[in-house]
Amino acid sequence: MAAGLFEGQYVWHPAADDRTLASVCVDVRAGRWARARTALAETRGDHALRAHRSLVLASEAADSDLAERWLAEEPAPEAALLWARVA
Repeated sequence: MAAGLFEGQYVWHPAADDRTLASVCVDVRAGRWARARTALAETRGDHALRAHRSLVLASEAADSDLAERWLAEEPAPEAALLWARVA
């Protein structure tokens, strides 16, 4: 389809083309942190991706107690990272 023929709207998401992050955002908004742990753990060797994912996830968790609950239930590096980003 040619760009000029497109009549819909483009929807921008902070996850951009990171489909893993986009699906984890849904879980975080619902108060679930298990997939966030996995998504952040996968990025331990890629600092740019880790920074991006943690920033986006923190923005999704900012108006909830998810980061505090996660850190209390599982004091792991990924939980501490998200807690620090939200704080």
